[in-house]
Amino acid sequence: MADPQYSSPAYPAIASTPQTAEALKGTEWEGKDPAKPKVRLWFKCENLQRVGAFKPAGMEGGGVSGGRMRQRGVVTHSSGNHAQALALAAREFAIPAHIVMPTISTPSKIAATKGYGAHVRFSGSTSVEREAMVEEVVGETGAKLVPPYDHPDIIAGQGTLGLELQEQ
Repeated sequence: MADPQYSSPAYPAIASTPQTAEALKGTEWEGKDPAKPKVRLWFKCENLQRVGAFKPAGMEGGGVSGGRMRQRGVVTHSSGNHAQALALAAREFAIPAHIVMPTISTPSKIAATKGYGAHVRFSGSTSVEREAMVEEVVGETGAKLVPPYDHPDIIAGQGTLGLELQEQ
């Protein structure tokens, strides 16, 4: 069987065509030099955070600090970034963290979450399956739910990144 990469009958004709300097010239560049844009671009590189995402900012807004959480802990469901952020915040405040992760989570995110000291449980991949397991954990431990999304406190914490960028 012929190598599909080299099987086109047009390739020999293209390869045998004489290439003059004029033929290789290409097209003129038209437009603005991309190295001199008209707008100023700003990057807030939250990918350089320890968990590789903006999620830790939401932990402050989510109230991960102490009180009854020190004994009972916190719980969430996440496939990675929020899981790691909560596990890290919980470790820093000496709070037990229970994380429900879908079995399809990336192995590196599972390892990082466990590496921050979280108790990881696995569930199915749907929100319904993960939320059901979170309810089990809450029933067993009394842990406080720190939602991965759609919660005003978490959103407010993550929104502080805009304020930080404005100050910089």
